[in-house]
Amino acid sequence: MQASLPLLDPEALADLPSGDLTKRAAAIMQAVAKGGRPKGSRNRRTKEMVEYLQHRYRDPLEGAFATFSRSAADLAAELGCTKLEAFDRQAHCMALALPYVHSKMPVAVNVQGDLPMLVLADVGQALASMAPAGQVIDHGPLADVVAVDIGGDCDA
Repeated sequence: MQASLPLLDPEALADLPSGDLTKRAAAIMQAVAKGGRPKGSRNRRTKEMVEYLQHRYRDPLEGAFATFSRSAADLAAELGCTKLEAFDRQAHCMALALPYVHSKMPVAVNVQGDLPMLVLADVGQALASMAPAGQVIDHGPLADVVAVDIGGDCDA
């Protein structure tokens, strides 16, 4: 299934090169790719809501820091709970605040021995003549490659 693309307005199309269809198609794709807000940026509504909430309420990260910065005994007295329950709340707040202060450590992978390469892709027509979908392929130069047809369109 092909992903749908947003349409350009007529004025933008008029400014693109005419004549060579290949150059025009490339220019259209480039113009469409530039559209919209940058990846990862907030939309206008979200930005406005965050600003409203920040002006009205205390920052949740500040609350997490304030909670785990107290002594467990003081927090237990304030909340009317045991010191262990207060410490559990503090540990929870520390876990919430941690990613804002320190980066996540890289995950170690321990690989032992020779492993075949696993290829997950829409192998479609290329492998259809070699093996049915989902079957392990073991043919000469591909002897150490396991390819699984997961179907669908990997470019989408």
